[in-house]
Amino acid sequence: MSRMFDSKIAEQAVSWHLRLQDADELVWASFADWLEADPRHNEAYEAVADGDERLAQSLRAARFPVAPRTLDDAFATVEYAETLNTAAEPDRVRRMAWRWGALAASIAVVGALAFQQIAPDRGSYAIETAPGEMRTIALADGSEIMLNGHSRIVLDRNDPRTAELASGEARFKIEHDENDPFTVIAEDSRLVDIGTVFNVVHSGGQLQVGVAEGAVRFEGYSKSIELRTGDLLSARSGEEPRISRKPVAAIGSWAQGALVYDNAPLGIVSEDLSRSLGVTFILSPAMRSRPFSGVIQIEGGKEATRMRLEEILGVSIAAKGTSWTVKQ
Repeated sequence: MSRMFDSKIAEQAVSWHLRLQDADELVWASFADWLEADPRHNEAYEAVADGDERLAQSLRAARFPVAPRTLDDAFATVEYAETLNTAAEPDRVRRMAWRWGALAASIAVVGALAFQQIAPDRGSYAIETAPGEMRTIALADGSEIMLNGHSRIVLDRNDPRTAELASGEARFKIEHDENDPFTVIAEDSRLVDIGTVFNVVHSGGQLQVGVAEGAVRFEGYSKSIELRTGDLLSARSGEEPRISRKPVAAIGSWAQGALVYDNAPLGIVSEDLSRSLGVTFILSPAMRSRPFSGVIQIEGGKEATRMRLEEILGVSIAAKGTSWTVKQ
């Protein structure tokens, strides 16, 4: 179970756990809506409930201190005692005051245990996707990273405004902060957001950055280049970075279920399809260099996409497991 929850989610989980002890149907319905709003909510609530159960087991086996000998002692240590009826029989008041104290202490310990359970570990952590799997990562500041198939990204709990795309493809939608810009590390380069939606591909030693909205500053290969909306940068170690233009709709279009190309070689198209579909394309050298312009819908499953490709490209595709052989 993931333990990566921010303090707001943790507080909500503890609050729901306490409210559900005596909840009506309306509260339960609201709780169900809260669970469905974010997958992290269910994980956070389970962590709190698990911590509470462990605490209950410990309390059942524990020995508690003797109750205060006087009412003054009880009132001095338990703030809830002011709600008690001081005209009641003294021994009964002492017992009630001590129960309130025990309850207050128990709730405090449950809260402490819950936060301990869901507090994130320190340091960096990696998130990976299998070929054909896409995953959206919501960051605490409202930014969003969408990871394409067969990709790996490394995040840092101590520095939530930094990410390293180790391999594959990711689309970044960043909440801009002039005082704390978001930085993406890929290959030997840094990409610094300037209020941006951008797509990054890091594969085979090559880096490609496309800006769909706003701007990004590229820092690498002894260069500092500001990329604007529609700019596409391609860079490889030992070579001069190349800047070209690309339709904004084509940048990171895989995140909307389509791949858009303008005179792209089929070798590049097949690599993009491999990440999104989880298949390996086998093409002849001549086919790999053949240019393609158009839109490829990748929704509806592999078989539907295979049939579309045959029609769009005018080829036959023999599918054997996850290997697709393309023939003219």
